[in-house]
Amino acid sequence: MNKNYRLHYLFIFIFLSFIVFGIVNDGLMNVVYGLGRIIKEPDILITDYFEVGGIGATFVNAGLIGIINTSIFLILKTKANGAITAAIWTSVGFAMFGKNIVNIWPIMFGVWLYSKYKRESFLNYALIAIFSTNLSPTLIQFRGLEIVHSYFSMILGILISIFIGFIFPPLAAYCLKFHQGYCLYNTGLTAGFIATILVSNVRAFGGDIPKRLLWYNNRDVGVEFILLFTFLIMILYSIKIGGKIKVDELKELNKTSGKLVTDFTVLYGEDVALLNMGIMGIVYMAFTLLISNLNGPIIGGLFTIVGFSALGKHLNNTLPVVLGAAISSYLNVHSLTSPAVLLAMLFCTTLAPISGEFGPIWGMVAGFLHVSMALSVGYLHAGLNLYNNGFAGGLVAMFLIPLISAYRERRNV
Repeated sequence: MNKNYRLHYLFIFIFLSFIVFGIVNDGLMNVVYGLGRIIKEPDILITDYFEVGGIGATFVNAGLIGIINTSIFLILKTKANGAITAAIWTSVGFAMFGKNIVNIWPIMFGVWLYSKYKRESFLNYALIAIFSTNLSPTLIQFRGLEIVHSYFSMILGILISIFIGFIFPPLAAYCLKFHQGYCLYNTGLTAGFIATILVSNVRAFGGDIPKRLLWYNNRDVGVEFILLFTFLIMILYSIKIGGKIKVDELKELNKTSGKLVTDFTVLYGEDVALLNMGIMGIVYMAFTLLISNLNGPIIGGLFTIVGFSALGKHLNNTLPVVLGAAISSYLNVHSLTSPAVLLAMLFCTTLAPISGEFGPIWGMVAGFLHVSMALSVGYLHAGLNLYNNGFAGGLVAMFLIPLISAYRERRNV
């Protein structure tokens, strides 16, 4: 096996196991029917594919998207690093509630067109192409709008999606300056601005995008098993390639701030990064099961945490943020077990670098503010931006970082 691509091969093995699990769980015909429903249904937040197409079809969809994205990097002969790992696993997570094997392509094609416009290799844009699919619900969302004739709605959705992909790379690069790397989901902030502009124009011309909440509530032991299997495979494979559990390196990893770009695969090796990913997956799955069952959006949150555990997240910098979010959720008027609050408590870890850089108190403040922001900004983009918490986290970071910097400067005078 080529060591440069061993993480890719591991991920493909896991994604194949998702496909097998999905077919065994629901049966091939039910999976095919469920995939059809997933592809045809609107995908704006919150659309739980468990509820739309069933558990089996959801895992097959996620497995296929994981294989597609991983194969792109294999074709481009690109070694897996922290950013690539985060992109792959974030997309697989959102393939549980918003991305599917059809709606990701127009935006990715738009990014490819931009690379041709810039006369640069697509290799330089493959990462952003995968992250930019957070706006993939745009593809079919124009279907049914009164301001758009039904015959043209799909064509318009395709053209807008391609345009979004085309403008996404320069906007994402600029948005990074706003929060200085303290929001890990930078593309969520970018997509939030794009979707807000798009939705505001739809509303200005008399259109409306209805709210959507499909949320699967039942417990499924098989789902818990396949997730535990995934995280344990990561830990076991890290031991295989590293020869042992590298406790000292893991301790050093937990001392980092996690600010973009803190690539654990480069700093500590693929084995330590995988170990951190597996541990984070198990810890946050256990946390989730204390208050909720696993479903599509929840798994999306877990897989995003796992992916970014190769690019900035660890227990030391995420726990204070989650604690702050939990306190906010307990004190505010929303139920601790409401869908939006549960997701905010997982996705608030986008602000982990604030805790890692400035200490746990500021991390708790960031998590506290994040919940309220995440519950409010969804109206602006009407659920078109799947990375709603990235948008919210970016705004919180833009608000907090200048204040923290000013406070620290005053103390140092």
